[in-house]
Amino acid sequence: MPPRRFKKKSVRKIVEKRVAKAIEKYEKTRADSNNTGGSGSTNTGGTVTLGLANANQIPWSNVKAMMTTEYCPATEIQRMKQEFWTLTLKGDYIEAYSNRFHELVLMCPELVSTERKKIKKYIRGFPERVKGNITSSKPATLHDTIIMARELVEQAVQGRAARIGKSNMLEIYQNATGATFIIMDRVLKSARDVKG
Repeated sequence: MPPRRFKKKSVRKIVEKRVAKAIEKYEKTRADSNNTGGSGSTNTGGTVTLGLANANQIPWSNVKAMMTTEYCPATEIQRMKQEFWTLTLKGDYIEAYSNRFHELVLMCPELVSTERKKIKKYIRGFPERVKGNITSSKPATLHDTIIMARELVEQAVQGRAARIGKSNMLEIYQNATGATFIIMDRVLKSARDVKG
């Protein structure tokens, strides 16, 4: 079941409120550790307003850590890691597989820290018939791997459609009698000539 959609206003309010709390907590810790007595932030009735200069001084790694702590509970991160390790191609929906793979790579970057690991994990989710072909070509980048996988899955779909069409023709051919038999024989020969 897909998650419930929120309105932009309510999401913005929630984010602003939680970011303000996280920044306030960070500022208190920073002020206590530096014994500076504050960093120029103002408190206006429960919301902390930082100037642009103060907000830009917070290192990205700290902002990322604050956001992760606030919005990503440990159970959710564990669930995403589990999904990442068990992610496989379902049917022929390679676009959905690729999109979810990219989302999980963004959410769990420590699991696939290098390009090589991303490629291996991406390939691992495919069926053996596709996995062997991709691995044997030794793609250098994830982008090359995705392009090759799309082509191979498309070929597999076309091959399956051709096999189904051939089996239907064979069934018609076996059920034919008399003049129909001769006509079907000519049709099959022309089809072989076109393919061959």
